[in-house]
Amino acid sequence: MPTVRHRFNGLDIDYRVSSSNSQTCYDYAPDGRHFQSRPKATISYRPPNIGFTVDRRESLKWPGYAQTTGADLFDLNSYGTLLVTDSGRSGEDEIKTAKLNVKKSLGLGVPIFVKLGGVIHQQDRALENHAKRFNFYGPDGILNNGDERMGQFRDTTAKWTDANGGYRSPPWANPFAVARHVALFPDQWVEDAPFTTTSRLNGDGSSTETVTAGYGMASLRLSQLSILGGVRVEKTETDDDGPVTVSGVRRRLGRKGAYTDTVPGLHLRYSPTRSFVSRLSYSSGIGRPSFDAIMPADSVNEVAQTVSIRNTGLKPQYSDNFDATAEYYFEPVSSLTASVFTKQIEGFQFTDSSQFVATGADNGFDGQYGGYRITTTRNGGNARYRGLEVAYQQQFTFLPGFWRGFGCYANDTRLLTRGDYGGATGTTQVAGLVPKTGNVALASLGAGFNLRLNAVWRSEYLVTNSTNAALVVYHEPKLQLNLKTRYNFSRATSIFCDIGNFNKSPTTETWIGSKDRPNQTRIVVAKVVAGIPGRF
Repeated sequence: MPTVRHRFNGLDIDYRVSSSNSQTCYDYAPDGRHFQSRPKATISYRPPNIGFTVDRRESLKWPGYAQTTGADLFDLNSYGTLLVTDSGRSGEDEIKTAKLNVKKSLGLGVPIFVKLGGVIHQQDRALENHAKRFNFYGPDGILNNGDERMGQFRDTTAKWTDANGGYRSPPWANPFAVARHVALFPDQWVEDAPFTTTSRLNGDGSSTETVTAGYGMASLRLSQLSILGGVRVEKTETDDDGPVTVSGVRRRLGRKGAYTDTVPGLHLRYSPTRSFVSRLSYSSGIGRPSFDAIMPADSVNEVAQTVSIRNTGLKPQYSDNFDATAEYYFEPVSSLTASVFTKQIEGFQFTDSSQFVATGADNGFDGQYGGYRITTTRNGGNARYRGLEVAYQQQFTFLPGFWRGFGCYANDTRLLTRGDYGGATGTTQVAGLVPKTGNVALASLGAGFNLRLNAVWRSEYLVTNSTNAALVVYHEPKLQLNLKTRYNFSRATSIFCDIGNFNKSPTTETWIGSKDRPNQTRIVVAKVVAGIPGRF
């Protein structure tokens, strides 16, 4: 990125241009493009005609189950209808930027300057989804005729078993082995030609976003008080293209949009002593929709019976932010910080899953998918966040001997939220925001060791809202413990071992409607990362 600077007496000018291009292959070797590697694909298979019972008398989250009819669920040879999908996804992004800044010191006897500038930023994104799907027919070329020998694909890799909640592990097929079999024995597989054709029609999309902005700002310093204020004016232009279903007909949809926004800000800093700093600020912001949210596309999940529709008319969300912070620093290497904040958001974006596809021939999907749940992103009315955060850290160097190497850190955050979703909803809380969070860490330094024990806690919070209170999803409270260890042999060589979530707290633990209706619980094993870094 070439940058040019000019410096004169009290005047600084700089300008720069940049361009970058990136390509992403979301799979190991889609259609053999760009590079070679072992093939990978998504696979599915199912056992026919089975029966089982589920017993929730002892636990709602971890019910007991027993197979009652059908072939053995734990024998991979009992399975059939093997389906392989090579998603063949790829994407390309190109970003071009040009900036100009002019700064002038006024020289009025106090430190004061003004700064003007502008920027043009354009991002182009193109996505391809050239998926292929194959059905496994086996050596005799007849689907589900009993000669498929699914056991040949069994994954024999040793796996952690303590994340299964006491359940017996199912027979996993190795997707690498299956994808390799497709390449080596194509005569035993039949391509789903209609799927290949429609995926190319349905999976390609493009977006272009151009932001042209100009700003002006001024800074003034009066003894212990600093004042910084400014305003930014932005014009955003979008041009999107992608596949959608209109009245049951699949076609391309192009959509252009443009909007102009003014974003002011004012920041005050007051520091009467070296140990105390206070800040008071107002800022405004804009949250533009992501490319993935507005690029035209819709998709159907027949297993979950859902239809995902991107909202090409999604608008930005705007915020007004007020913050006040006080920081006190004291020896040795210690601080206490308290802050209050409030944020008012207009037109906030949220996931809406409250609508269903109508039944009948004129439902917009050629009579298909009647009763399927529709998921899309919408703009709500407004939302308000109010919060308080307190943080404390200290090194215990004043203690004798072994204890002087210890230190601690703690913070606590509380939020009050209220959202207007533009209609009746099950709750006025704002999804994704955690009302209470806390962190505590204890660290030890000395004799070459660096040890850190960390506890992270968060309270119950809203995951998904709905017009139906029985469909509102909440996440259970969570406590996660982490340990980081390092020993330094020298300034150039060390060894470390980090254990994340060693108490095996569920990564996902949700309920829907009420706590006696658990929705999803996902437990993972502790994550262990170790290594020997060195500098030469």
